[in-house]
Order: sequence, then C-alpha cells, then structure tokens
Amino acid sequence: MQFYVRFTVVKRYVPLVVRALWLLFAVGLIVSITALLIDSVRFLGIYAGGCFMLAAVVQNFFDRYKEIGACALTDQEIIVASGADTTRYQLSTITDLKLYFRGYMWMELEPVRVRSGMKVPDYSDGDKSELVFRYEGEEIRIGLMFYEQHLSAMNTLFAIWEEQGISYELYGRKRIDGKRFSV
Repeated sequence: MQFYVRFTVVKRYVPLVVRALWLLFAVGLIVSITALLIDSVRFLGIYAGGCFMLAAVVQNFFDRYKEIGACALTDQEIIVASGADTTRYQLSTITDLKLYFRGYMWMELEPVRVRSGMKVPDYSDGDKSELVFRYEGEEIRIGLMFYEQHLSAMNTLFAIWEEQGISYELYGRKRIDGKRFSV
C-alpha cells in the first residue's frame, strides 16, 4: 500500500427526537389550521403555531448519521473497519466500482428559496456520499463522510487507479469534472 485516503464510515438514520419533532410539526400544523377555522379554539393557534415553528427549526440541529467505523481506499484494496471487524476487498476482484459524491462538510449547495423570495444558503453535512461496488456477486454499500481535503487526495488515488487499469465511475452534481473532482 503506497497511497491511501481515509474516511469515516457513516450510517444515515432519523433519530427518535427528530421523529418526535416531525409529529410536533404535524400536530402544530393541524391545530393551527383548525384554530383558523373554528372560533372556539382560536386561542390554541398561538401555541400550535409555536410548536409548528419550534419543530421546523430545532430538527435542523440534530445529526442524522452515526459514525460506525473507518474506511481506507488504497491503491490496491478497500479496507473497512467497524468495531473489532476489519474487511479487506482487493481492487482486482471488485466490479462496478462507483462513488456517489453528494457534497463535503460545509460545501455550499443550491440556496433554498423561502416564501418571501429570499434565498437562504444551504450547506452539506458531508454524510451522504456513498461507495458502491460488487464483490463476489454481492453489492457492498459504504456511506462515507466527506471533507474538502478528500477531493485532492481522491484525485491522486483516481490517477493511480487509472494507471493500474482499475475502472470506476464518479457521480455527483457539483465539483465533478469528468472522472475527477474539481478543486
């Protein structure tokens, strides 16, 4: 192993707290609409609207992933460590190697338009990228936490893979220039 890029392996999930906030959001919305239509419960509109807004804002502060291990992409193999288990996948036996890049931590995404027409910046958490390949007939999916410094290191690794004849595909909407990251 001459060159490697190390990633944190992540698994996406929806925390119980966020699910509760979604329920609070839905209940707040329903009670707010009801309060607008029925005079006798109009006083609940303020409380329901508060619940509606609280749930909408607070859920953005919770992580929607958990770190479950580490992954090293090398010039000869992919090494995945989770707890006491370490699995090695030789690049020569891997087929259909694909990297789905969906942003690095704090990468600016397309701005979100709010009702007033104002654009609000949106940033990536870096946790949605995924490495997918087939190994011995089985599809393997590994969630990767991307940071900006991974881009140039991955470009170096891609060049090494191409010299060795290892085929791969790179997918993404931003910061991709052919089979390389634009840095």
